[in-house]
Amino acid sequence: MEETGKDQFVEQKITQQVTVGAGATGVVKVTVPTNGKAFLKGYGYTWFISNVYKLRAGTFDLPSRSDQEGSTSIPVIYGNPFPANSGETFSLTITNNDSASHTYDVVMYVVTNRVIEIDSVGGELILVTGGSGSAVGGVVLYDSAYTTSAGVTAKGLAVNPQVPATLLCGTKTAGAAGSAVASTAAIKKVTIQIATGGGNVLVGNATSQTILLVPTQTMEIEIDDIAKVFVKRVSVDTTVNYVAA
Repeated sequence: MEETGKDQFVEQKITQQVTVGAGATGVVKVTVPTNGKAFLKGYGYTWFISNVYKLRAGTFDLPSRSDQEGSTSIPVIYGNPFPANSGETFSLTITNNDSASHTYDVVMYVVTNRVIEIDSVGGELILVTGGSGSAVGGVVLYDSAYTTSAGVTAKGLAVNPQVPATLLCGTKTAGAAGSAVASTAAIKKVTIQIATGGGNVLVGNATSQTILLVPTQTMEIEIDDIAKVFVKRVSVDTTVNYVAA
């Protein structure tokens, strides 16, 4: 066992990986060497919904948690490191309450006066940058439930813009009372035009229509539902043309 010096401490980053089946419990454990002294400075882990994480540092048991206190790329760093003596451990117990098996990466930052001889595996975000090297893997961003991903490609973040598949076109007669341009339909944007030869029209929401449009004038509105756009005439019933997607 390599000794760093009687009173000399060094920081060691340790990454481990464990696969835990559905409904099962797994443990990542780092043991302090014989006659050694160590302090847990920080840690992080891969998070999944419906899981419970329990950290133990030496004789200290921290409260169980179901949220993500830190990640392998951005670990939580403690202002006051937790100590552990010879033969004691730093351990993270993971209870997988999900219905599927998961593989977890765990990273620990340990300050120690004896190098902890342990092979580090997992726990890193690896990007393949080209060539014939042996590095494999990639970066993936997930939603809060860790189920839907948006991958990172060679051209950047792979985001689906969700382009509308349907173009809505039609007309609406603006009467004396405010009324929706069309029935409920999910959209991103609608363009309204007052028909040639008609009268002036007021545009707004269900409560108030305050924007004045004159014949042949157009107006573009970004909204999630076309039924939220209301129109009413100023003096005579007038045809309103619309196109939305």
